[in-house]
Amino acid sequence: MTWAFNLTGHPAVSIPAGFTSDGCPVGLQLVAAPGHDGLLLRLLEEHVPPTPPPIPRRRGRQKRAGDPR
Repeated sequence: MTWAFNLTGHPAVSIPAGFTSDGCPVGLQLVAAPGHDGLLLRLLEEHVPPTPPPIPRRRGRQKRAGDPR
């Protein structure tokens, strides 16, 4: 929903924040005051890892070699 902040001139970014117990992704949105893009970028640089989080494995039965299903 960062588009709403684009309309008001607020810099905003959505970052991955993990997954629900069902495996759905969760995001965290950070918003700064207009003209404070640098602050937002510094926060990201200091607190957000440079690599994305791992994708969760699907729950349920795992397929095995030779399994017809």
